[in-house]
Amino acid sequence: MSKLTPCKTCGHQIAKKAKTCPSCGAKNKPPTSVAAWFALFLIIAVTLSAMFAEPPSEEQREAAKAEREVAKRPIAGTMTERDICQTAGYLIRRSLSTAFKTINVPCSVTAKGDGEVEVESGYRTPEAMGERLLTYTAQGVVNGDTLRLNTIRVHGVDDEPIDFAEFGF
Repeated sequence: MSKLTPCKTCGHQIAKKAKTCPSCGAKNKPPTSVAAWFALFLIIAVTLSAMFAEPPSEEQREAAKAEREVAKRPIAGTMTERDICQTAGYLIRRSLSTAFKTINVPCSVTAKGDGEVEVESGYRTPEAMGERLLTYTAQGVVNGDTLRLNTIRVHGVDDEPIDFAEFGF
């Protein structure tokens, strides 16, 4: 491929990277690269999508705000649903092994009254055990900011709930 190109003003052959023509002194504007055109296209596409994106409605904003407020409210004792889910995950990893993962697993908590809660969640088994998601239902009691799990039933493994003290390896 030639490294020369004709000057757009006088037609003499000049280097493609030359800033000016040595013959007439005209500026040599290098051609726009494919990468530059692609970047320009992306900027325009993102700008247009932002311009025409529909903003959330007042109803959607209020629902999101209410959801955030509910998440902050204690379910039992001083613990929120998030606190209970995180603590249950910690207790399960402590009983099994830290190789079991309880992050990024859906979790829900139901208050049963008098500090009693039911936790529905799951954990991922280690790769060595053929990584898979196991779901469970655990019953426990919240006292202030402390969760104690009493029973657990791993779906597809346990027929009946077992005492949490017997859970694990």
